[in-house]
Amino acid sequence: DNATARPASKPVTLTVTVSNLTPGVAYNLYRYASMAAVPDARFNASAAQAVKKTAFTITSGTTYTTSVTIASSDVAVFRAVPASAS
Repeated sequence: DNATARPASKPVTLTVTVSNLTPGVAYNLYRYASMAAVPDARFNASAAQAVKKTAFTITSGTTYTTSVTIASSDVAVFRAVPASAS
């Protein structure tokens, strides 16, 4: 098939894993809709640029894993930072 039309968007489930975490420390996981939306610094102060914020704290281990479903036509960029950061 030599179709030049883009296929229809479909749901895609992503697995997001954040590593090198410290148990008992509160973190924010931000999801952005483009690379251009990701701030260079002050992630918590710039939270409004994210399309979603998920607060989490692990109690053991060093990783946090979650699943997110997006459209295959969308972009998802993730950044996790300590909630205490600016």
